[in-house]
Amino acid sequence: MVIAPIIGPLLAVTFGLTIVRMRLVGTALWTSAQGFATALVPAVLLGLLIDVDLEAELLALRTQVTWWDLGVGLAAGIAGAVSFAQDARTAMVGVMVAVALVPPVAAMGLCLGEGAWSEALRALGLAGINVGTILAAGVVTFLVLGVRPASEDEGCEAESDEATVAQAEAA
Repeated sequence: MVIAPIIGPLLAVTFGLTIVRMRLVGTALWTSAQGFATALVPAVLLGLLIDVDLEAELLALRTQVTWWDLGVGLAAGIAGAVSFAQDARTAMVGVMVAVALVPPVAAMGLCLGEGAWSEALRALGLAGINVGTILAAGVVTFLVLGVRPASEDEGCEAESDEATVAQAEAA
């Protein structure tokens, strides 16, 4: 997804955690890391090329955690899980996750490029908290929606992990 290359893999992580499929979680985490790199690398390069104003309000907001950020992360996790569970792929879910994840990752990249290590670390902290709230909200939402691990009788490997990640990435 162009707007948020991280949403699909994070939804696959939450789904994998909910149904206790660690292979799926591992695959989705690797794909998530690639999505984060997609947002981070261009920002680092841009930070190397331009003079980054570390006092800019929008950049400063992405290097601190507020209650608003926690709310956005929780809302994004809930919306993503509901969308995934109902196979309702909407742009709104991508936008919500983009709001929660891409700005702090981009801020981290700009700060790294500028050599502002403490600001980059704070932006990483915000991104980490947002990922945590998205994962927690997603797992709880899946459980509320009735998603459970398959019993051994039902056959836990009904769908391959790669197909589940592909479905989540398309979300």
